[in-house]
Amino acid sequence: MREWLANTSGIDLLPEVDSTGSCYATTDCLLPHSDQKAVLSSFFSDQVLNENSEKSMREIFKKSSELQIRSAFQNVFYDDFLLAMDSGNFVERGPVNKRWMNEYDIETASSDGCATEFIKALRSNTMMNFIKSVTGSEYEEPHTTLRIFRLTHGCYTVLGDEDAEQYTKNGPSIDFWFYFGRSNWNEDAGGEIVYIKKDVEEPILRCPPTVGAMAIVRRDEDIYDGYREVVDRSFVGLVHSRK
Repeated sequence: MREWLANTSGIDLLPEVDSTGSCYATTDCLLPHSDQKAVLSSFFSDQVLNENSEKSMREIFKKSSELQIRSAFQNVFYDDFLLAMDSGNFVERGPVNKRWMNEYDIETASSDGCATEFIKALRSNTMMNFIKSVTGSEYEEPHTTLRIFRLTHGCYTVLGDEDAEQYTKNGPSIDFWFYFGRSNWNEDAGGEIVYIKKDVEEPILRCPPTVGAMAIVRRDEDIYDGYREVVDRSFVGLVHSRK
């Protein structure tokens, strides 16, 4: 099908082609389509997926290398994702001298569940193109690292020299943070993501959990991130996607 479309249209298509269908039994007006964004529109709200928003996000990100979008998700997907996390399999990650985090076991997720579909979308070429459009960043041979955490009382990470070396080895990235929860988060409860720059004593950026929001951060190779200890409450889901 992809080959036929490419030959017929004369357009050099992406490796992954999205398609949608509509029923015209009661109208002869062509409904608007955006096949390129179809895979994302099931998850993200119009706050994220429209030309004006993308332009605004691109301008903000160009100036500050960071941005946050509130009300970033479709309501139906958001509720379904919370339910999926309630029944999901979370595994404790250590060792205790480095971290204590509850991580969602992606490998055991239901093959037809909304969490799996969201993960597929975040790993798709469509998402990669969206990132390029919003951030203006383009990497050779890019890849996605994706993890889902539940922030509960006592969660933390500790950054060491070996972590700094690994960040430097991995090179720069675009970090996406997606926040899911049923109630607002008090910043005093901890759980914020802290960005630390090499040889700089104070953090250069703090990202507290913000329910229903998406945050994007450009991370240079000499910048490292970790979690401040959670001292109160429980946050249902924190999705981290690094490109």
